[in-house]
Order: sequence, then C-alpha cells, then structure tokens
Amino acid sequence: MNTEPGLSGVHDFWNTEACGTHFVEHTADESHFFEQFREYRYRTEWHIPRLVPFAEARGLKVLEIGTGNGADGVMFALNGAHYTGVDLTEAALEATRRHFAVMGLTGTFKKENAEQLSFPNESFDWVYSHGVLHHTPNTQRAMDEVHRVLKPGGRAIIMLYHKHSFNYFIRIMTFMRLRVLLKILSRARRWNRDKAGASSGPLRGIRGNQDGRVWDVHYSNFLVQG
Repeated sequence: MNTEPGLSGVHDFWNTEACGTHFVEHTADESHFFEQFREYRYRTEWHIPRLVPFAEARGLKVLEIGTGNGADGVMFALNGAHYTGVDLTEAALEATRRHFAVMGLTGTFKKENAEQLSFPNESFDWVYSHGVLHHTPNTQRAMDEVHRVLKPGGRAIIMLYHKHSFNYFIRIMTFMRLRVLLKILSRARRWNRDKAGASSGPLRGIRGNQDGRVWDVHYSNFLVQG
C-alpha cells in the first residue's frame, strides 16, 4: 500500500477504532456486539438494505472499499457473494475479520489505498462503497480505480456525503467550528506553551464527538497544522 502524506491523517483518524463502534455498548461478548451493531446499523440506516440488492450478489465477485465493522460485507457473504473487503486502516480490517469469523463466513481482507488499488483490470462484478470515498484526498482518482477494476457491464454502488447539506453547513461548519474556535480562544495566551507539548502522532479513540476530549484533539490539530 502506498502511504502518501495526504492519506496519513485519514489513516490516523479512522484507525482509532472501526467506524460505528461507539454506538454499541454493554454487550455480552464479541458475537453479541456484532449482532447489536448490525441491528443498530440497519435500524438507523434503513436505506442501505433498500439501496443495496444483497440477495442478487450470489456467485458474484464483490469488492467493498471501506469495510468499517464488516456489517455490509457479512450481508454480501451471507447471500453467497465472493467477498473482498479493503480498507486503509488495520482497525477496520481486523474488526471485519472478526465479524466474519464469529458468523462462520469466509472472505478476503486487504489493506489498500482506494486511489491505487492493487487488483488487475476488470476483477470484480460489483464494487460497493458506502460513505467512504469522499474521505480520500483525491476522490476522482478513487472513482477511476472503481471503474478500472469493475468488469464490463458490472455494477458500482457508491454513496458519498452531500457537501451542500444541512449537516455540513449547520453541524460541521457552524456548531463544530464554533466549539473549536472557543477552545482556541480560551487558551490564546498559552498557544506557544501548548504547542511545545502537542503531538502529531496517532489520535486517540474518540468517535462521533461523544467524548468531550475530542475538542482537545481538534485544538491539538490547530496547534500542529494551523
């Protein structure tokens, strides 16, 4: 896998834990965790089973880019697909492997850069990616790779977040930016001292802004990157 500088921050952020892990708490064991995760995912993101025809994937070679906790990959495998899951992070790949293991399913899991996939041309019948490719620095390059590895007449099922949305303008660009700005201004006279102790290393395992320490991470990023 080619680790370009623009991808290192993406890797560090998403490698803290597989996406969505923080939504499931108080589980009896790993099998129960994944069961609860699937229930939560398809209850809150009910559009996925409607959008993705999992039952039509029997016997097909399916590539998923960005595996998360492996829920969608498990759905493909349960319906008889020959599943390959790739992700930029070790955390997601390990979670997906464990998810497949507890379900008694088989698949192929590889660490890959979506902008430079290692597969030959026309390798897959379907390529699937849900809420992932807008995170890579060059989304167009990743989309070109999807087209390259897809067989003629194959199917690509891709979901990207809409930038010009309520979530983007209100939550991300307004609420979150204001919270970060308040944190920065509250320590205005201590920037130099704080910067001396700031680290550009891997981020802590904080997801979904559930933990107040996430604002310390944003502040640290400001000190390191501006």
